[in-house]
Amino acid sequence: MSKRKLALFTPLPPTKSGIADYVAEMMPSLATHFDVLAVVADCEDPVEHLCETMRISEWRTKSSKFRDYLRLYHQGNNPFHTHVLEEALRVPGVVLLHDFVLHHLIAHLTVGANDWKAYRRYLIHDYGILGDKLTWPRRHPLFTETQQFMLPLNGVLLDSSLGIVVHSNWSAVRLRELRPNLPTRRIPLFWRPLTFANMPSNREAARQVLGIPIDAFLVITLGFMTPPKQLPLLISALGGIRKEIDNLQFTMVGEPHPDHPLEQIIKKNGLSEVTAITGYAGLEKFYTYILASDLVVNLRYPSAGETSAALTRALGMGRTAVIFDYGPFSDYPPGVAVKLPLDTQHSEALGEAILDLYRHPEKRLQMERSAQTFIRREHDLSHCTAELAEFTNECHQHRSRPVPLRDTARLDPSKRLNIERCRDLVRTEH
Repeated sequence: MSKRKLALFTPLPPTKSGIADYVAEMMPSLATHFDVLAVVADCEDPVEHLCETMRISEWRTKSSKFRDYLRLYHQGNNPFHTHVLEEALRVPGVVLLHDFVLHHLIAHLTVGANDWKAYRRYLIHDYGILGDKLTWPRRHPLFTETQQFMLPLNGVLLDSSLGIVVHSNWSAVRLRELRPNLPTRRIPLFWRPLTFANMPSNREAARQVLGIPIDAFLVITLGFMTPPKQLPLLISALGGIRKEIDNLQFTMVGEPHPDHPLEQIIKKNGLSEVTAITGYAGLEKFYTYILASDLVVNLRYPSAGETSAALTRALGMGRTAVIFDYGPFSDYPPGVAVKLPLDTQHSEALGEAILDLYRHPEKRLQMERSAQTFIRREHDLSHCTAELAEFTNECHQHRSRPVPLRDTARLDPSKRLNIERCRDLVRTEH
């Protein structure tokens, strides 16, 4: 039996996007279910061997030829996904919502282009009269970065979709609060074994490749160094226990954020001699640092509702992680990772947790085994892909007419929870 045709709207490598890497890793498995055509932004030059690809402008020119294609939109909260959002609002399909919050992307496309009318329409669609009022503080500007995280601004996309896939229970619960009648499925973010030909086989071999001492206690962070990753908090925690760990090595595997410099904080906490920043790391180097590490610290606050692919990779590779028990990270059961109560103001508890893991290697070993077992069982690639294929087929078979973007202030019960959250924000921030 021939496979159904699927148009996959997404970024692809070499675009510096975790979602691009995610899609590339899933592609061979997805191709067992569909005949896949990836549609990328006009500015992209994707790796050709992954699958058949087409730029969005060509797709729109030839759209009449693709009427029988199912549509799967990989939607993230950054400009790499502009063409994904635009096409998803034009023609409905299934959306894999990697970020529950889309406010940053929508603000970039509207406010960033000085199109306040369009921004206002998004706010009114989601929050009615209150949304209209929220346009004013943004323009003056009294709107804070935290408020963008608290106001997801995803309603237009939800109402233009046949179904939504998310990776966490946290996101699934919130989606069902907002749109109880919208088909929604939680499918874990997949994990797959290493496939690079020259990858080291263990921690010691990885350290030899990277030039890291075998006896070092290596703490790492992973990915683009944005403010929500709470790196100053981690640096403060490591500074507080520096004298207790003679062989400490701290490596930030990723690209520094231009508006979030860390050098002075590192120096202030006495960590300059033991700290390294790698810059952007390709997947093979990224994996090698995970293999080499003793401890992965992955803190997020506030969260856009994303599930960390870097954390999933690290746990699946059998590495101990420290996280906040917050948002999508709360999905992990006890014993899989060290889960700290959310506290971004005080670093002592974080420092104590790291020091405890340093002093008790047997505890780290047990957690490594538990993490690896859990991820390989619950995040299996073939199972996750099969679920995604099944849901995509189901939603297209039962497609319904999407709700258009509206300018009215009508509110239905599914939006009341959002309205109350917005009112609380206005009271606390202003």
